[in-house]
Amino acid sequence: MLGIFITKTKIYFLAFFICIVFSSCGNSGGDNDAKTIVKFSNIQEFTANVPLKPQSLKVIDGFVSSIKEDNKDMNTTADLLAEYSYDDIKFEKHGNTYTILNNTPTPINGLTIDYNKSDVALLKFSKQIPSFHDASFSILDSGEFNNIKYDNQMSLFLPYIQQADRINRDCTGIAGCESSPTKYQESLYRIIVLNIHNAVNELAFSKKIHSFFKDNCQNFDLCVEYMKVDPKLSYATRSTLQFGSNKHSLHLYVTQDYAYEGAGSGGRPNLDLYKDNSSGYASLYQAHVNPPKLASNDDSWNYYGFFHEICHGYFFNHAAGDSKYVKGNGASGMNSFNQYGFDKMFREWQKSNPDKDRISALKVPKIFVKAESAGSNQVILKYYYIPTNFAYDNLDVKLIANTPISGNMSVSGNEIKISLSNYLQIPLYIRSSSKDYTYESTLRLKHTKFANLKKYYIGGIKYTVLDKNEILNKNASARDVIKICSNINEPLATRAQYQILWNYLQKNNKLDELEKKVFLASDGPNGATSWRLTFTDDFMKHFSDWVDVSKPFGSDKGIVCLSPE
Repeated sequence: MLGIFITKTKIYFLAFFICIVFSSCGNSGGDNDAKTIVKFSNIQEFTANVPLKPQSLKVIDGFVSSIKEDNKDMNTTADLLAEYSYDDIKFEKHGNTYTILNNTPTPINGLTIDYNKSDVALLKFSKQIPSFHDASFSILDSGEFNNIKYDNQMSLFLPYIQQADRINRDCTGIAGCESSPTKYQESLYRIIVLNIHNAVNELAFSKKIHSFFKDNCQNFDLCVEYMKVDPKLSYATRSTLQFGSNKHSLHLYVTQDYAYEGAGSGGRPNLDLYKDNSSGYASLYQAHVNPPKLASNDDSWNYYGFFHEICHGYFFNHAAGDSKYVKGNGASGMNSFNQYGFDKMFREWQKSNPDKDRISALKVPKIFVKAESAGSNQVILKYYYIPTNFAYDNLDVKLIANTPISGNMSVSGNEIKISLSNYLQIPLYIRSSSKDYTYESTLRLKHTKFANLKKYYIGGIKYTVLDKNEILNKNASARDVIKICSNINEPLATRAQYQILWNYLQKNNKLDELEKKVFLASDGPNGATSWRLTFTDDFMKHFSDWVDVSKPFGSDKGIVCLSPE
């Protein structure tokens, strides 16, 4: 369907949706009252250019008093960073002082945060917080600052790096034997993987991906086969989400005795999960990462080859477009560099990157988006900008899902209200940018955001009650339903934790707030069963009451997911 976006002075033709501007306050007609409605039907991705007016994001100054190295992620035998991810940043409060625990490979000058459960800000530090260091700081501002959390909007390509499981492996005389990297080799890997993370979140690189597959799809068998079914999700977007998955376990090795220049393999990330449970590995031959090699060495095997092998670690093969290999060119082309592929394009992209041989500080997109639940099948997005001298204008807002969605976006001031026709049971991606931005803001929204769920905060833990029928498939097995918690990276409560919740609700006269009074726990008499817990007015019934998790979940029960407060 072809839609029309009508304003006072311009008409824009947009595919798959209709935008209409009207006054939300009768005949007032003022610009401040203008509202834009964007309707969409049976789509999986679209971009709307909308007249948002982001608010300036509050800036909080943090005065750093001390910094110390955090050794818990270090393997003392090999002096190797054993495991890490790119958003593992936590905060602690000690009276009037705070501690930031930077468990990432990235130094931090400032970052966007949530605090007090609903407030947002840019927290700027007086000193740079080095990678894998903790720092004590005080806030030079009046007011309460509780429950500080890092709100990461660079949310694509967030692997869980693991590289210590083959330390001291003897590869003598074993062709193709792979072991954990040395400290020097790991330092090169860390630079390359960080720059892959940054690139995947760049607006210009995202456009490059779409341009590449538009021009080269016919050269890659999997792209050709994918497009034959006339998908609603483009091959470029589908590939970006697969590569951009959250917490795919990525093992990094070095090949000791020569058998090949590099290797990689892995499982396909599941786009229907908020947190992925797949894994893969990537390895380069040691000659490419031994001293004095740099991350950007001229023989092409670092940014070119390592990106290629990491793609394999995410289930891409040579026919997918991640490789220099094209149709009809298989393993016999191992030594051929005249075939143009996505990995070579990535290396060319990195040549102009000033950070290609070093670890750069944490990147912060210019636009910050806060998502809030707004009722059944609805969410509100509040837009802020990082204070600069830049003049903000219309923004491009892209919605992406791995299943067709219908509904509308209501745009007014600095807010967008998204209303879906049906409940979404997988993550919704929202990418926001302007042509003048370097990085896109990307939200990976849990489907529970669209349910306006009850949340209780007890002892530093948030208890989220999932007791709405639209979330819980009564016909699915109980085993599949209770996976919802792990799929959104929030563990299912145990019987003991349900008891804590019942105690709190009973003490505060809140038991009547629950729509369901029967819940399933993560533990049970054995692995094939789950405790069935009934919340009565006087006690929580649980003794010898259990459910076979292979049976349908039914419509009488709920579950409770946990996360740090």
